[in-house]
Amino acid sequence: MKIARRSCCAVVACLLAGVMFSAPAGAQQIQQDAKVAEGRLTEEQTQSVRDFVEAWMSRLVSDEASEVMNARNAILREFRTPGISETFRNAFSVEVSNMMGEAIRAEDDLVRINAMIIATQLTNPEADQLIDVGLNDENAAVQYWGAKAYLQRVERAMAEGGPGMTDNAQRAMIAKVQQVFAGSPSTPVARVGFEILSNLDVDEARDALLGLLHSRVADHQDNPQDSYLPEQTAIQLLSAEISRERRVDDEQVSELARAAYRYFALIHSQMQAGNILEEAEPGHKAMMDWCYKCLYAMSAKYPSLNVPNDATQVNDQIRLGRWDELVQVAQRWRGILTADPFGIPAADLD
Repeated sequence: MKIARRSCCAVVACLLAGVMFSAPAGAQQIQQDAKVAEGRLTEEQTQSVRDFVEAWMSRLVSDEASEVMNARNAILREFRTPGISETFRNAFSVEVSNMMGEAIRAEDDLVRINAMIIATQLTNPEADQLIDVGLNDENAAVQYWGAKAYLQRVERAMAEGGPGMTDNAQRAMIAKVQQVFAGSPSTPVARVGFEILSNLDVDEARDALLGLLHSRVADHQDNPQDSYLPEQTAIQLLSAEISRERRVDDEQVSELARAAYRYFALIHSQMQAGNILEEAEPGHKAMMDWCYKCLYAMSAKYPSLNVPNDATQVNDQIRLGRWDELVQVAQRWRGILTADPFGIPAADLD
């Protein structure tokens, strides 16, 4: 247990605080020409960046919540200033990450959370070591922002016109995500993990995503009240991707359909048994609906099947809780999935 804790309410209140702040006494401002510099910063420009970062990073580890928030906002403001050059962004990132060690290992949860929020903007490769510390933090909020830091890094790299990521770098990212899932992550962290995998384009990323979808069926069976939002996000993203692809990868189509069916059947049994809390029901029903949409989308990859699109009817049955009628829906899809072209063994649908 950590000895320097803030209450959850205090942390949330501070994270939602306004962005108004005052500069620390004697803090030097970054030279304006440094912010638009190309190629390389001069020694004088570099020193102005360093002095600015040092002044604010010393306040990021303050005992005062307002000081922590001011420091975070001041640093984020520089990253988000319109018109800054990539030269400045990278130089600023290097200086921030060089001075982040104390904050990311601070005793105070609030300091570590805000350090990881800043880390979402870091661009230098060396920052990976800091983000990894956040991913392994015992605080779920710190871990979440660590995952967000990697998601934003992946999105920037893989965006159209972005620098891209080498296959080995993508495989390393997959390994990080799998390590996070091995530790039973919170719902927000798991959702970001699936988003990271969906942004990668090596074959192993989709295999990992499908594998995690299947492995988490057992987790939800043991924990029926848990949110299905991470898995719903994964099914939505992957179903859309596969639907857009001209080439049909029979194995991937079958594996996604199998995952969708397993979740559909599991939630149906949970809801029919009546052991789901009222506040969890809307999320469970939404997941069932998306699973059904996914099943139909995967069957549409094989026009010869000619499966009727009755998603609206099934949505009504789910929304109104007509669980006895949905038994027939599940049985019909079980027959479709065990026959050609899916050919999924019946035991693999349980």
